Amino acid sequence: MERIGVAWGKSGVCMQCLVILVALSTMGRGLVETEEFMSDLDLPIPTAHVAGVVGKKAALPCDTQPLSSDDGAAMVLWFKEADWEPLYSYDIRGRTPSQPKLWSSPSGFGSRAYFRATAVPAILLLDNVSTADTGIYRCRVDFRNSPTRNLRVNFTVITPPNRPVIIDAKTRDHTRLLEPYDEGETLELLCEVHGGDPRPSLIWYLENTVIDDSYEQQNGGVTVNNLTFPSIGRQHLNARLICQASNTNLAPPQAKLLILDINLRPLTVQILNKKRQLSADRSYEVECKTSGSRPEAQVSWWKGFKPLRKKAKNFSDTNSTTSILTFVPEAEDHDNQLICRAENPRVANSIIEDSWRLNIHYVPIATLKMGSNLNPNHIKEGDDVYFECNVQSNPKANRLAWYKDSQEIQHNASSGIILSDQSLVLQSVNRTASGDYSCLAHNSEGSASSNPFSLQVRYVPTCKLPEVGQVLGALKAELIQLSCIVDSNPEPSNFEWTISRAGDQSEIPPSLYRIKGKISVLNYTPVEDRDFGTISCIATNSVGRQETPCIYNLVAAGRPTALQNCSVLNQSEDSLQVDCLEGFDGGLPQVFILEVLELPSKIVHANITSNFTPSFELLGLDKGMSYALNLYAANAKGRSEVVALYTIAVQSPDKYTGVSSPFNLSPLITSLVAMLALLSAVACAIIIAVYRRQFIRQHVKQPPSTNALYSDDSVESFPKKDNPPTYTASPKVDYSSQYELKMDVEMDDDPDIIPVQFDKKPIDEYCKSKLGLEDTMKTNQSIAVANNGHISFVNRGVTARSVDISASRHEVATASRRVRESCI
Repeated sequence: MERIGVAWGKSGVCMQCLVILVALSTMGRGLVETEEFMSDLDLPIPTAHVAGVVGKKAALPCDTQPLSSDDGAAMVLWFKEADWEPLYSYDIRGRTPSQPKLWSSPSGFGSRAYFRATAVPAILLLDNVSTADTGIYRCRVDFRNSPTRNLRVNFTVITPPNRPVIIDAKTRDHTRLLEPYDEGETLELLCEVHGGDPRPSLIWYLENTVIDDSYEQQNGGVTVNNLTFPSIGRQHLNARLICQASNTNLAPPQAKLLILDINLRPLTVQILNKKRQLSADRSYEVECKTSGSRPEAQVSWWKGFKPLRKKAKNFSDTNSTTSILTFVPEAEDHDNQLICRAENPRVANSIIEDSWRLNIHYVPIATLKMGSNLNPNHIKEGDDVYFECNVQSNPKANRLAWYKDSQEIQHNASSGIILSDQSLVLQSVNRTASGDYSCLAHNSEGSASSNPFSLQVRYVPTCKLPEVGQVLGALKAELIQLSCIVDSNPEPSNFEWTISRAGDQSEIPPSLYRIKGKISVLNYTPVEDRDFGTISCIATNSVGRQETPCIYNLVAAGRPTALQNCSVLNQSEDSLQVDCLEGFDGGLPQVFILEVLELPSKIVHANITSNFTPSFELLGLDKGMSYALNLYAANAKGRSEVVALYTIAVQSPDKYTGVSSPFNLSPLITSLVAMLALLSAVACAIIIAVYRRQFIRQHVKQPPSTNALYSDDSVESFPKKDNPPTYTASPKVDYSSQYELKMDVEMDDDPDIIPVQFDKKPIDEYCKSKLGLEDTMKTNQSIAVANNGHISFVNRGVTARSVDISASRHEVATASRRVRESCI
């Protein structure tokens, strides 16, 4: 039942009750006349206050209860005091209460009104209340026996406000409310409502709790309430924020609801599988998990301050994110931080992280350097050198080794090699200490070598070739090319050539020799006897000047003389020994040659060279054969005369017994046949020799010898166009024409050289000697061994090579050097 307003006096007396009492007292007089009714209006009437809501139902009370039980209402009439026109009537006069006569003014309530007489008190129900219904109404009740009762109703129509509107106070934008707020952010919201009579209240609620009721009524019927809600947090996620406008209890309040959507920071982040140690250059999977972020957190990996991109995969579920990193640690990562970082990029200061200090085991990293106070470009012989090996390793290196090139260095204090901890000391180094040095460190992860450090020990030049005091033989007007090769570091910056002749020493002008690296080449031509002497070469580099010069003893040279007192000793069935005495060597180193020829065929059986003494031992001889032994000496200028010896077969061939021949010849016939065969062989040999002599004369024309005193692969050839002028001892002599050597005159004119008897034969005789012919030899092989142990293999019946020293050029191996013979 709708509430009915009842007016009460100040003394607490019910004013309606008084009206009812008055009505009951007049009820017995019958119907009230108009005059009486109008007079009754002047009487004080109790007033009831009733409120209604626009568009809703309202109930206007009217107390129709009689004062006595035998009385009752006969008619109820409603007026509006503004115009005193009847609005509604309820008439039961002459009718049963269940069939009253109802009337409603069409210009008044019309069909909106309905009187409910059975209610206590009775009420006039009014539908769809409008603001025009506001006013003071009077209800007149006529009783059958009691006097008329008048009641006043002050009807107030309430106009509810419109629905409130919530906007963002900062941006004044409605759409901002569609976006989530950030955790920790301060909400600044404005709620406003239009209309309402009376003016409504405007209150903010968080769920069912009032958080702000400080509204403000502005002009134009607008009521506003500014809400400031600081630091919203995780607990406010999906909470209901309500702005409610209300001006009556008769209708529900108007409200606007906002459900809070909040971006949340991640709560936790953790690296799950931390290990005590990792090995460098191996692959690992590291897992990190974070939770509490809304929306899902972004997970990133960092190595110190360096991000690790494109190496992790992230997986998200309802409230957490898992990231798996494929990580390959490096040696330099040791003691670094591996960081897993979770962040909600929509929330400021939302980064949280978990770190892992890495313990990386790695192969040692060794770095070799020379002592800080040493200059590697100025190390010279006699200096002390030390190296430092800086080793970085985890775990600590348990072994350190030192190497020079590929050879391990051992501690040897007596030799000036000292190893201590991580340093190597080399005391008083020499040139042999040059090379690449390195150190090698080892731990449980493996071994590693350091960078190589090249040590170059600088030293003054020393003579490499030729040897000090080398004797060189030369003929007058013969061009001699002297090559001075030194060993030095760095390369020489200068060479000096000097010549000492007959106690007079003079420098050779630099324009007459050339320099290339460590080699200087001088062309020298002796012309007179006094041009022979000592030539010296001295090199200088940045370290110093060569102490011992390279010396060439240049002497007038010729062919050696013949061997003397040659004899066959200790002949047996298959061996014999030949000894001779040396003759004059011609001023040059000489070698000794023994040629063994079988008789009577004169096939070369063996060719033996002795570098030291003219002593030979022959093995593997045929006891049934006789041999011719040719002995001679040779040097770079030619060979001596041949000394011939003959051997006798140990067992005569005529004593040979075997199967009897079918031809029985007498000894005289046999001797004649042998003589004829011998003469035929001699004739054939002479013919062949003559033929070969003619052939050599026609095809070989030997120029004067030009000796390259040193020939080695290490000596680089200079271009001919760069050759300096040839140093000529006596430039007054003209050698434009071909020089011819006359040994007999030269030797007679030289008082310092002991005269010897040289071979008077032309040199072509020796170049075409029958002993050096490439004759056909037998296939049987013999071995001849000289005293010096040199072994020659000769095939019988096969063409033999020319003798070691032939008419053309012959290679003579001496104890000190190798020279090339020319046929002069």
